[in-house]
Amino acid sequence: MEGDLAQPNVAAVRVFCQNVAKNALHVDALLSELRNKFDVLFLQELPWRAIRRVPSTTNRQGDKIVGAPKHPDWLTVVRPPTNNEAPRVLAYVHNRLTWLRPSLRRDLIDHRDILILSLFSEWRTINIMNVYSDDQHTMINLLAERAPTLPACVLMTGDFNCHSREWDPSVPHHRTTAISLLNTAARLGLELTLPVNPGPTFLSHNVELRGSVIDLVFIKASESLVQLRRLLEWQGPSDHIPLASKFSLPSELKDFKRVSIAKGSDAETQFVEQLIGGI
Repeated sequence: MEGDLAQPNVAAVRVFCQNVAKNALHVDALLSELRNKFDVLFLQELPWRAIRRVPSTTNRQGDKIVGAPKHPDWLTVVRPPTNNEAPRVLAYVHNRLTWLRPSLRRDLIDHRDILILSLFSEWRTINIMNVYSDDQHTMINLLAERAPTLPACVLMTGDFNCHSREWDPSVPHHRTTAISLLNTAARLGLELTLPVNPGPTFLSHNVELRGSVIDLVFIKASESLVQLRRLLEWQGPSDHIPLASKFSLPSELKDFKRVSIAKGSDAETQFVEQLIGGI
């Protein structure tokens, strides 16, 4: 074989998280503008609509292809709709991370409101999670139930629709649901991380309602020095303020190199001949 192709120099994976309130134009802007700023976009309440038409034998206008916005620089990781229910969480993974084989782990948990994304190397698996929990705390309860069977994660983030004085000074209580969420995070090896620029993460378009903190990030304890930030400049038309976090890659992944054969080279011809001979 000829040539050592070094992987992109990625020391840490930068994660952007926001409930985008089903706004496709905002998602298009994020995909275009954040290409060099983030490696993973975790979105909740994504736009799910017709994105193009394809030739059809029954419809003169063509059949609709329904999905979320796409961009050539990003791999879309999303659970397909089931029972006519569109997914409410999605991940965009930048092409610079494709060497880590990003995969949707429906074998671990299969629900439209939770997405576990795994990054793989020869030595280990890195799991990160995107969550949307409704005002009935459905996913918080499901995670508490399933936590004993889930693997350790390095990051869990999303819109949890849960209030507590532990992350919002304006809330006087710390109720059962919030306690359950913190316990679940601990079982996954995570701890709550608060922004270095504190403030609300949800600002209703109804100006009579006060802001609140319902978008959260839980990070592996060893990453506790990571500076979580609210990104007010990227809020756009959504009523949620995005959060920026990151986690470091193990040292063996930073230095990992993949051996490959140049396409059309003499080495490729020799390898194919050897392969045919062996078969």
